[in-house]
Amino acid sequence: MRRCEAAGWLESIRRPLGLSPQPAEKEFTSCLGSGIVLCNVINKIQPGAVPKVVAAQSVGTAWDIQ
Repeated sequence: MRRCEAAGWLESIRRPLGLSPQPAEKEFTSCLGSGIVLCNVINKIQPGAVPKVVAAQSVGTAWDIQ
């Protein structure tokens, strides 16, 4: 499954995201929904590419924390 590979890749770059080993589509997309995870991953690959990453306080999931 590409979703599982993508989740594993994201976790290897950023840190554990708290996803199950084989996340369902809904679990995976909710992890990426705010864009914070992707912005942080982009900054790991290319430091400073996203100048300001703001965590959404109203969401409050483990995925939104840097």
